[in-house]
Amino acid sequence: MSRARTVAAIFTLTLFLSLTAAALASADEMPHFIKGGKEVTEKLPAKGKINSFFIKVPKLEYKILCEGIDNAVDIGPKWKTELDIDFTKCTIYNLAGVEVPNCKVREPIEVDLDGQLVYKAGKKGEEIYDVFYGAGGKTFKGIFFILEIEGTCPIAGEIPVKGSAVGLPTPKKPKEETEVLKVNFAGEAMPSHEYENFSNSLVETAGAMTFAGQPAFLEGEVTFELEGKAKFGAE
Repeated sequence: MSRARTVAAIFTLTLFLSLTAAALASADEMPHFIKGGKEVTEKLPAKGKINSFFIKVPKLEYKILCEGIDNAVDIGPKWKTELDIDFTKCTIYNLAGVEVPNCKVREPIEVDLDGQLVYKAGKKGEEIYDVFYGAGGKTFKGIFFILEIEGTCPIAGEIPVKGSAVGLPTPKKPKEETEVLKVNFAGEAMPSHEYENFSNSLVETAGAMTFAGQPAFLEGEVTFELEGKAKFGAE
């Protein structure tokens, strides 16, 4: 073998090993749910509770408050969360907190979400976030859920809410376990970062949403509790 071919072969092998190592490192840098210090490897049914939830659209001066919530939650396996929510008792307010007359949301608002655990900036050992995408691996430009607004509103009809939401769990440090896991959606303070959507293998900007093409934000808190109040967390 000529010297040029030898150098090329060594370069190719080095590149292959580097890419393999990088892929393995990336795979290792995915958090997962734990229960009793062990990785969750199957779906665990959980009770979900939401006291109130806002969808805020600053540029349209909308704030939709939903107080009646029925939701089902599955934790795991691994990094997954499945969240099925039906919102009821929804009221549209302006940003000053005054109800908008003759403007209603058709209920229930059905929201099916796939959640995935991620490290804050994609590195193992960092704080853990839970990113929620529309169920079924929909991309950032796909529908998160649909609102049907009726009456003499400035905007009415079927309004697609697109994008994804970042939930801030408590506890958020790796290996910490609790009986009740809280996931907070922090409105405009919601962090935004690029993550791989594990459902479709696409890198997407998480934590960016739109309502009728305008920036929208979620505000509220969800709590998850396993049957029997078993402690669980993530690492």
